[in-house]
Order: sequence, then C-alpha cells, then structure tokens
Amino acid sequence: MCPTSSKNLTVHMHNFTYVLMMLIFVLAKTSANDFNKSREAKALLATNWWEYRNASSDHCTWPYIYCNEEGSVYWIDFYCDDNEGLGDLRSLDFASFPNLERLSINVCKLEGSIPEQIGLLSNLTHLSLSGNQLTGKLPHSFSSLTRLENLDLSNNYITGVSLANLTRLYALDLSNNYITGVSFANLTRLENLYLSNNNLTGVSLANLTSLENLYLSNNYLTGVSFANLTRLENLYLSNNNLTGVSLANLTSLENLYLSNNYLTGVSFTNLTRLEHLDLSNNYITGGSFTNLTRLENLDLSNNYLTGVLLANLTRLKYLDLSNNALTGILPAQIAGLKNLYHLDLSRNKFIGQIPSSFGSMVNLTNLYLSANQLNGSIPPALITNLHKLESLDLSNNNLHGPISSRANLHVSFTSLRYLNLSHNNFNVKIPSQLVKLTSLTTVDLSQNQLMGSIPSYLDSMANLTNLTYLSCRGNLLTGKLPVWLKNLTQLVNLDLSRNNFTDLIPPSFGSMVNLKVLDLSDNNLNGPIPSSFGNLSQLRFLDLAMNSISGPIPLDIAYLMNFNLGHLDLHHNRLVGAIHPEFGKLLPPSYLDLSSNQLSGYMSFGNPCFLRHLDLSSNLMTGAISSVCDCRYLEYLDISSNHFVRKALNLGDFPYLSFSNQSQNHLNGEMGCPSNNLTSGQSETNEHKRRKQHVPRLTIFLPIIVGLCFLVVARLFYNREKATTKKIQPEIIKHGDRLSYPTDRLIEKEILHACHVALACILTDPKARPTMRNVSQELSR
Repeated sequence: MCPTSSKNLTVHMHNFTYVLMMLIFVLAKTSANDFNKSREAKALLATNWWEYRNASSDHCTWPYIYCNEEGSVYWIDFYCDDNEGLGDLRSLDFASFPNLERLSINVCKLEGSIPEQIGLLSNLTHLSLSGNQLTGKLPHSFSSLTRLENLDLSNNYITGVSLANLTRLYALDLSNNYITGVSFANLTRLENLYLSNNNLTGVSLANLTSLENLYLSNNYLTGVSFANLTRLENLYLSNNNLTGVSLANLTSLENLYLSNNYLTGVSFTNLTRLEHLDLSNNYITGGSFTNLTRLENLDLSNNYLTGVLLANLTRLKYLDLSNNALTGILPAQIAGLKNLYHLDLSRNKFIGQIPSSFGSMVNLTNLYLSANQLNGSIPPALITNLHKLESLDLSNNNLHGPISSRANLHVSFTSLRYLNLSHNNFNVKIPSQLVKLTSLTTVDLSQNQLMGSIPSYLDSMANLTNLTYLSCRGNLLTGKLPVWLKNLTQLVNLDLSRNNFTDLIPPSFGSMVNLKVLDLSDNNLNGPIPSSFGNLSQLRFLDLAMNSISGPIPLDIAYLMNFNLGHLDLHHNRLVGAIHPEFGKLLPPSYLDLSSNQLSGYMSFGNPCFLRHLDLSSNLMTGAISSVCDCRYLEYLDISSNHFVRKALNLGDFPYLSFSNQSQNHLNGEMGCPSNNLTSGQSETNEHKRRKQHVPRLTIFLPIIVGLCFLVVARLFYNREKATTKKIQPEIIKHGDRLSYPTDRLIEKEILHACHVALACILTDPKARPTMRNVSQELSR
C-alpha cells in the first residue's frame, strides 16, 4: 500500500472514532435523560398528589410541574385546595429529582418532620414549605443544601434549625414557629430575615451586615444589638419584652415598629430617613421628633406622654397620640400639619375649645378628639372645610350648643361614614341635614340633651341605606317611635333607650331583619310586644325593660331563643299570663330578666340550660322550682316575691353562683339537685354502669374542654391586640370604626362562659349534653 493511502486510512479511522464516541455520548445522555424522566414520573405517581396524572403520560405537562429543556423536573410548585391535605412529606422520593432547583409546597397540611432525604436535593436554590403542620427540628442533612438562596418554613411547628452551611441564603422566613434559638454566624449574604411569632429570648445578629429587612415581632426578646446593621431599612420589634434599644447606627432605617414593649424612651438622633414609626403601648413620657423630617406615620398611642415636640414634621400624614397624659389646650402646631389624613388625640386631658385652625387640615379623613375635657361648640370651619372627612369622633367631652349652626353638614360631609357625638351637652333637635349624609354607617348621638319629638322631616333618613348603627340613647326625645325606621333595613344596632317615647312599638320594626341589638328600654311605651319581632332571627340582644308594655309574652319571642337571642330583658312592665310551655322546650338565653311583671304559671327551662343571669322576681309564678336545676352555670338568681312552693334550691349545686334570692315564697327546707337525670325506674346496675362510663368520657372530652377554652382565650387576646396595636396602614384607618379595649372582667367572663359550655359536653346524661348547634350558638354570643 502506498504511503498516501495509508495516511488517508488513518485520518478516516480518527474521524470514525470521533463520530462513534459522539454517538455513544449522545445515546448515553439520551438514555440517562429517559431514565431520569421515567424515574421522576414514577416518583410523582407514587405520591398520589396529582389527580390529573392519567391525562398525559408526560409528567412535564402535569399541574404544578415545570421541566427544563431536557425534560427533567427543575421546579415543583404545588398548590392545595382549602380542604386538601398531602400527608407526610416523605411520600416524595427526593432522590428521584437530581435537577430540582425549586420546591414549593405551601398550605397543604404536610405533617411530621422534614425527612433526612431532603439533603439529596443538592441543586436546590429555593425551598418553601410554609403554612403546613411540620414539626421537630430540621434534619442534619439540611447542611448539604449549600446552594439554597431562599428558604421559607413559616407557619409550622418547627422547634429548632441548623443553618451553618447555607452561606448563599439571602432570604430566610421562619416566622410563626416554636423556635427558641438559632445561629446566623455564617449567613453574611442574608438580606431578608423573618423570625416573628416564635419563642426567641435572644438573638445574635452581629455578622448579618447585608440585612435590609428584619422581623422579630411577637417573641420574648429583652435586648438585641443592631450595631453592625447599617443597611437595615425595615425593623419590626413589636410585642417583645424590650426595656431599651440602641438604634444609633441604623442610619438607613425607614420603618421602625416597637409597639407593645417596656420602653421608657428612645433616641432617634441619626434616623433621619425614618418614614414610619410605631411606639404605641409602651411607657414613654416624652420625646422630640423634630429631626425626623421625612416622617409620614407616627403612632405614640397608649403611653404616658405629658408633652411631645412635633415641629418640622411637615410630611406627617398619620398621627396618633391617643390615650396619653397630654394636657392644656389643643396644640396649635398640629394645625400646621397640612398633609395629615388621620389625627387621633382621644383619651387625653385636653381642655378648652376646638381650635378653628383645625379646619385648615383639609386632607383629614379621620378626626378623633373623644374622651377629653373640651368645651364650647363645634367650630363652623371644622364642618365647612373638611370635605374629605370620613370619621368624626367628638364623644365624651363637654361640647354644647346645636350640632350645626351656620355650617351645612350635607354640603361638607359628603364622605362622612362614622359620626360619634355621644356624651356631650348638645341640645335642641336632631339636625335636619343629617338625613342627607347618605354615606353614614354609624351615628351615635347618645347621652346628650336632644329634645322634642323626632321631627317628620327626618323620615328622609330612610335614604341612609348604609346605616348599620344608630343610637339616641339617654336624651330627652318624646313622641311616638318613628315608623320610617323600618326602612333602615341594613340596621344592625338600634338604641333609643332612656328617652320619653310613648305609644305602641310599631309592628313594622319587625321588618329590620338584620337587627342584632334592639334597645327600647326606659321609655313610656305601652301596648303589646309585636308578634312581628319573630322575624328578627339575627337578634342577639333585646331590651324592652322599664316601659308599660302589656299582654302576654308572644311565643314568637320564645322561638327567637332557638336562633341567636342571648339577652332578653323585659323587667318592670305589665306583662301578664303564663310563660308559654314552649319556653321550656327551647334553648334559653344566657341573660333572662322578666322581673316586676304580673306573670303567672309554672317555670320550666330547656335542657341543656346555659343561663347565667335569671331574674323572675316580683311576679305571680307558682309551682316547684326544680327545673332551675338544669341551669348549673347560673351566676345570678333571683326568684323572690312569687308563689313558688315546696323546697328551696341548695346553692351548693350551683358552683358559679355569686348572688341568690329565693325569699318571699312558700318554700320549706332545701332540695338537692339530682346529679343526673335518672328516672325512678332505672336500676342500680344502670347507675353503676353510667358511673363507670363517666371516667372514660371525661378522658375523651377533656381535650375538648381545654381546646374550647384555649380558642376563646386566643380569640380574646387577638382582639385585644388588634384593638390596642394599631398598624400604621391606611386601609385599616379608613374604616373609622372604633375598637374598644376589652376589660379584664370581660375577658374573665368570656373564658368562664366557654369553659361552662365545654363542661356541658361531658355531662353524665347524654340527653343533657348540648348539640353542636347549641355549642355554636353559645360561643357566638
């Protein structure tokens, strides 16, 4: 063979080898991809999480699955319906997803601990498992997820974490767990850290020099150092145990929330970029904020302020100084804050008149000056100029004169929704212009000196179709109850008590089907209770006491008890006749006062009976009082001055009773209430069996008791925090609804009532236990 041919053959052999190698490589890669795809599909099928999986054999087309160009899963973004639960996270074989970069399974009721196998996802950059029921500590294999940049495990039951090797993390959310401690020593890239609602007592942040957003609210922190966090822009520390805090180096800070701590003072000298500041619910006595020239929102409510300097705060839009110890006349400097849309100076000790200059704050939408010692009349400028006003509260002062004089309410207050002028000395008549404020939802004119009959021109109030709350309680109003009130079909609360209204209760009141509270007590009303009241199925509170109402109690009222009625007060009227037997078959309210009438007949109550207050005194009732034995949760009992016979109740059978009066009857001796409802025909054997069943029943229902009580406590404290901790957000403020502080006594009574209901669930006699409907009704009252 010639040399040329040999050379060509060598070249061809090289080319052939190269092509063969490339072909082998492509085939191997294709085979590997096919293997991975098959393995991924099988792993997804094994979870039973994809109900549409049979629609296509290609798992890359399934919901919540995203594949790369090679057809391998790189992102699982699972979404669950409200009632859907995925169970254990171990259902997912992590080893089958070598290319997975993002895993999101949120609010899917995942249970148990995070499995060790998760460490096999070495390419993972984003992991989100928030809103599940995951428990325990993070597995040791978590340290293998070294590429992780974003980690969200919020809203679970996790107790411990180890994050030492996750040096690429820039966002970490562990909020709403049970974590007591965590180290961030190596997380120098971290920019966003969320640790709110845990059990942290201390935390070291020294190395987190890149941090921009830090959320530590609702923990047990007593002190934190922020010395190196010079890039921090948002800091949330509300609801902790802080007594002092040093913020000198936080020169980039824009939003600072320190409410509900034990702070007595804070220095803001270097925080010149601050825009939002919340120091509410602390122990601060004073301070200067004059250098915070960028400040837009300032909340200093619920402190002990005796003075405050606000000069230079020309950008301020929200200012809350309520519930402090501020004195003197209303400060003129406030009127210079032209950008204010929310001003709350209520619950202080201000005196004097409302300055006319307040009318220059033309951007105000919410103005609260209640619970001070202000006097004089409402300045016309306040009404004339504040066209944007949505909420106006001047209650609990010494203001007097007509509600409007030279000013036109209906021209100025076109946006007004909340109007509270209660507990003042306003006199003359209700202003006619009120009927034209069609945006109103709440009107409170109670405890003034408004006089005369409600004029006929107010029948145009029927146009106030948004009105849900109307109170004229404690005035000098006379005449008939206005029939046109029936047109206020959205009304939820109507209080016309403590006036001098006369004549009949209009039957048309029964058409206000959304009413939950109706108080017509302490007037001069007469005639019967309208049977149309039976239409008020939403009614929870009905008070017709201290009138001259006559006739029997309509059976329709009794039927209301089976809906929502929890408070019925008819005392000091002229009601006659027997209490209808149907009353004994229905669920009684928790408060029932029928005293000082002329009611006769026997007394009977449904079982279970959740009455806490029962007053039947000064009537003509007869028979035995044994049915009261079903009402074991009574706190107040007065059946005096009747004609009851046989034996008196043994007060030891009512463990919650604080007042009792059974006098002026025909009672001899005491009777013990039966511990159960056994009939005389039942044998001792049955009694023995039921006693044996009592212990396991208690064991079964004890968690229910604890759970119900805990839920009510949680709800009450949530409402209390909601009422006292005001987040500086315009969406909340715009509503203008005033949240009152729940008193300790109210909290105590609510907790006790919930426990009463829970205890009823373990009564020995199954027939005596409340139904789920009964329980729902009682807890909603």
